[in-house]
Amino acid sequence: MPTPKKIFLAWASTARRSATLAKFFGAQLFVLPLTRKKVIFRLGQYLILAIRTFPILLKTKPTLIFVQCPPIYILFPVYLYAKLRKVKYIIDAHTAAFIGKGFHFAIYLDWLKFFAQRAKMTILPNEELVKYLIDWQISYFILEDGIPNLSDFGLPKKELKIENKVAVICGFGSDEPIDEIVEAAKLVPNVQFYVTGAYPKVYTKRSSPNLQFTGFLSESDYIELLKQVDLVVVLTKRESTILCGAYEALSLEKPMILSDTKTLSHHFPKGVVRVENTVMAIADGIKNSYTILPQLQSEISQLKLEKIRSWTEQAQKLKRSLEFIADC
Repeated sequence: MPTPKKIFLAWASTARRSATLAKFFGAQLFVLPLTRKKVIFRLGQYLILAIRTFPILLKTKPTLIFVQCPPIYILFPVYLYAKLRKVKYIIDAHTAAFIGKGFHFAIYLDWLKFFAQRAKMTILPNEELVKYLIDWQISYFILEDGIPNLSDFGLPKKELKIENKVAVICGFGSDEPIDEIVEAAKLVPNVQFYVTGAYPKVYTKRSSPNLQFTGFLSESDYIELLKQVDLVVVLTKRESTILCGAYEALSLEKPMILSDTKTLSHHFPKGVVRVENTVMAIADGIKNSYTILPQLQSEISQLKLEKIRSWTEQAQKLKRSLEFIADC
């Protein structure tokens, strides 16, 4: 049997997980930028991205398509192409594909179920999401995020000459305790906070001298910042969520402050300090982290090695499953 032509499609501002999976499975990665806009403008953006997706499919002529979801709308052109060309597709479904708000989300889930039942497999990032698939009767595989290789960016171009510094990785989504982080920074004046991501301007009015909103950074500037801080803060109010920023921090062996959720506690059992998403808990977590920083640094290095080993084993199992699917 000839080797299938594989591509990986994502509509996203960043696609770290997709890039890791694409590299491992030998798929050509296509990331079409998706920006955060109001719903009425996003719908137009989805239409444009769908139109841009068809030429990629027609030009590459894949026989196996990996597709990142959300957004759900990316599955429409993929499903149509797969049906017309009689090829297979695999959905990499992130947590946000199953958890949402609004009257329309039930329809969204029905669409996802429809596409998943016609996919050859659905990949999930954590065990907590299996409960959503109880009556779907689909093939699925659990594979958490791989650790990206962020060590190729060399030494920093400029040194942050500040003693205590933390990076707060944010997407400014509704599940992030941004207000609590802003207020917590005021309670730890001897620590410099760098909050990444494209931020609403309203936050600058509430900032403090030790808190800097960096805006959206280039890949190299972002990694340069993470390399220089002592701690990385990645928080979410949402259960069943695995945070991409946590794997970026793990890649660089940076201790973390993480939200005290069941999912994050399971996947990051060491090298981190877990906190409730309250102002005082976040501030205390950062203070406490500095008192045990050497211990956290040792633990996070151990965790990285364990994660690389376990992810490789699971990914190899998935690879064998996909090889069987390709032959069917």
